Amino acid sequence: MARVCTLDGKCLTCVELVIRNNWILTTGDMVYLYEGEYGERRKLIDTFYACSGRRNEFSEKYHHQRFDDEVLKLAYTFKPPSTHLYDFQKSALQGIRNFGPTVEGEYEINLMPEAKDAEKEGRLLKRNYNNGIELIRDGSSFNEEKEREIWDQLRYDWGYKRIRLAPKNVKQPTARGFIVNTKDSKDKRVRQLDSFYFHDSTKGFTSGCIEVENRFFTALERYRKDMMDKFKTENTPESKREIKIKVLVEYTKEPLEHVTNSGKTKKENVDNENY
Repeated sequence: MARVCTLDGKCLTCVELVIRNNWILTTGDMVYLYEGEYGERRKLIDTFYACSGRRNEFSEKYHHQRFDDEVLKLAYTFKPPSTHLYDFQKSALQGIRNFGPTVEGEYEINLMPEAKDAEKEGRLLKRNYNNGIELIRDGSSFNEEKEREIWDQLRYDWGYKRIRLAPKNVKQPTARGFIVNTKDSKDKRVRQLDSFYFHDSTKGFTSGCIEVENRFFTALERYRKDMMDKFKTENTPESKREIKIKVLVEYTKEPLEHVTNSGKTKKENVDNENY
């Protein structure tokens, strides 16, 4: 508990500032921010639209080369007059690497480091194991055309901000129906459990991370500021400062449950003033 003093006319008023624990629940289609101990769902602070996994994939030939009939049956949708679509935003397909949603389990995000620019390797962003919010740079800030193109694509893929989900209690799911037909197929049967992020792109799909409204990062930044103010007021030693939020990824027990939000994170369906 910290004391915050404000000058009200000629009177100096001191009030107690209480910073309580926060934790996050994501069900694929929504992200819920709660106040209280991990697992308590009595006080909901805010909700955010989200999505996880690929959807509206068109190429039937492409998918038949990689998945067996079980996966295709689960992912297949049909929209008239003759459009064949594959939707991997389903909890039953979380074992499909680069297509299915984020794997269920307990994760953690670390807000202690200050936000900084994300770094890239080639055409991809480097994985940041130190955590903290990362900022995706704008391609227009680069002079070289190649660099502009790369960062424009990264901005499209990731959005403006991202933060890594550090796995704490996450089990490797069954690589359901994945056909082993490439040199690195053994590796492709395993999901990289330390590769998932929250990020604020506006595509309406991901390759396995969680796309979430930009407001979510505003809430994280506000919480970090409150905690840093608390540390300063209480003279907390830097070695004892910690700002971590537990995250639970939990889908329904129904195996065919959708984890899509029907495109509510797509750019045309969000408040563009947030971006």
